[in-house]
Amino acid sequence: GRLATAFGERAEAIQLLERALERNTVLKASVQVAHTQLDYARILGPGEQAQELVAAAQQTAGELDLPSVKRRAQRLTVELTT
Repeated sequence: GRLATAFGERAEAIQLLERALERNTVLKASVQVAHTQLDYARILGPGEQAQELVAAAQQTAGELDLPSVKRRAQRLTVELTT
């Protein structure tokens, strides 16, 4: 998903990130779920769905004490609101 984003392939990035989110959730890979949620929110841009993804990642970051996820979520929150 990140690579597709870097190449400007938004539709493909969304598809890949959705798949990654589903698979990471099934695997109960909470840290990867949080990072994927942030990647997905970034590609979606401002809007309710992106805000929900960031909020979910922030919740996981708080529960699991993930400082890097907290920082990414804070930066993304600023990006999505400006």
